[in-house]
Amino acid sequence: MTTTVKKLIIFLSVTLSVLAILTIVVGCQQQSTSEATSHYNIGVSLYKEGKYEQAIMEFDKAIEIDPNSADTYSGRGTVYNAIREWDKAIADFDKAIELNPNHAGTYNNRGNAYIAKGGYEKAIADYNMAIELKNTGAYYNRGHAYLLTGEWDKAIADFDKAIELNPNHADAYNDRGIAFSSKREYGKAILDYSKAIELDPNRPQTYFKRGQLYYSMNGELDKAIADFSKAIELEPTFVLAYYMRGVCYTEKEQSSPALADFNKAVELAPDDPHPYFWRGTYYATSGQTALAISDLNKAIELSDDPTLIEQIKKLLEELGQ
Repeated sequence: MTTTVKKLIIFLSVTLSVLAILTIVVGCQQQSTSEATSHYNIGVSLYKEGKYEQAIMEFDKAIEIDPNSADTYSGRGTVYNAIREWDKAIADFDKAIELNPNHAGTYNNRGNAYIAKGGYEKAIADYNMAIELKNTGAYYNRGHAYLLTGEWDKAIADFDKAIELNPNHADAYNDRGIAFSSKREYGKAILDYSKAIELDPNRPQTYFKRGQLYYSMNGELDKAIADFSKAIELEPTFVLAYYMRGVCYTEKEQSSPALADFNKAVELAPDDPHPYFWRGTYYATSGQTALAISDLNKAIELSDDPTLIEQIKKLLEELGQ
């Protein structure tokens, strides 16, 4: 065997060994990626089923195998949002954005976490980035953030866009109604609340808000009572709805249902001063002085609100106390 042939055999042997090693390495990497993807997919399914702790465990396993997946960090952050662990959610979204700065949904979800923590400016910045990256769902979320910061016109503009993109967006109609109400454009607010209810008739807060406007702006007591009654039907522990319905019944001079509603409010919130104040005020206006004084004193006992206490003391003075 010549020296040249020997060298060729050695070269081929080394080459085959390297190829075999590369094949093993690539195969292991593919297997690891496949395992990470499997854990990620299971985590997503568990999240959709509401099995949040189990979902986190699957995302943990996926990250252990592949620590460079933006989707996995974003997925786990979404679960942390669902269980209200905002700081952990933000940490995961930060990592996802570090790995993929163009991950639009992650900016949107981190904005939601900031909203929950009261970080409205940071939330708006994230929604801006999400919108820039073509996440259309961020228009509604940014509108909600503007609503919380009292920027009514900006909020309305974003809700307009959200409704343009999805004409069946009940939340957008509801929140635009809140913005219009805050701007004292009550007719527009009632229209929006009505549309939200048409799209989703199981919204106790929306019935309540519309009922308030029927009562306070239009004096339409029957419509207001109907809305407060519907709110109570959907949410039987809705204390404010009982109170407002009681007020309406009082103005209609229907004392029995009025008192029943005030009593129910006290029953539902026995440690809250406001129901005692409401009922005490009712007793005062109906000439039941002793009962009024008892309720008003109870309200003072429970309250730590100087403004409310001062208001009650003035009413007690009028009652001769």
